[in-house]
Amino acid sequence: MRYLERLTTAEQQWRDRVIGAVVQRLAPEWLHPNHLTALRLGLTLIAMACYFTRRPLSWQIWLLSIAALSDTCDGVVARTRKRSSSFGAQFDYVTDWFLGAWTGFLTISMGLLKPRLIAHILIPQLFISAADWLRAKALTESREAGEVMVAEAEKKKAAEVASEASEAREAREAREVSEVKKALHTVVQTAQFHANTLSRARFTYILTGLLLLTGGMVYYQPLLHLLGLAAIIISIILSWLLAFNNVTGLMQQQQQQQPVPSWRVDRRA
Repeated sequence: MRYLERLTTAEQQWRDRVIGAVVQRLAPEWLHPNHLTALRLGLTLIAMACYFTRRPLSWQIWLLSIAALSDTCDGVVARTRKRSSSFGAQFDYVTDWFLGAWTGFLTISMGLLKPRLIAHILIPQLFISAADWLRAKALTESREAGEVMVAEAEKKKAAEVASEASEAREAREAREVSEVKKALHTVVQTAQFHANTLSRARFTYILTGLLLLTGGMVYYQPLLHLLGLAAIIISIILSWLLAFNNVTGLMQQQQQQQPVPSWRVDRRA
């Protein structure tokens, strides 16, 4: 396990202990992590409606801030209550993007970000997105290969069932194959949207920075503006680090998958 993966695991366990203890006490049992994700999406849509209906900008700041806070809880609820799913991972990923994109649009439309900062935010994101897409493609190919193996296992077990002529065994084997398929699909789909500590910190800093910049202008607080700029700069540094990590990791993965040239094979007996 690489250093970043170990750091991600440790950070996730720490959040589950700290935030999970609060969630277990305050959140009702019926609360599902997708409820929190849907709340975040709804708050973002309400903030958009406030923008187009020319409501006070302070309303949008508070709505987006509450939406951002909800992002710290849905993953913890999913893990502590054993309610993780591939749909939930994708839903959370898309909703975070939607929240970040709208907050960024709001900040840029107010002229609070210089073009140079915008470029430093977008350029590493292109590298990150490209690496994520290629990794997702590789995971999809791995899933397809796994499905082929499952299909072969189905044929083999079907032959065994036919030879034994046992209806009970047939039902059990079919159930086992179905569980393997479901587990394979869930693991692969969730892995495509799994965020490591670096990407989570980057998103947190950039979202916090955008909200602080906007809040500093709304409430005429220069300190909020300075804190927002500092958070944006930290997020840019993290973005380049994440882009470098993703690209180098992808290159190493491709090198491991490449066949060894024939002239490099040791032909000694």
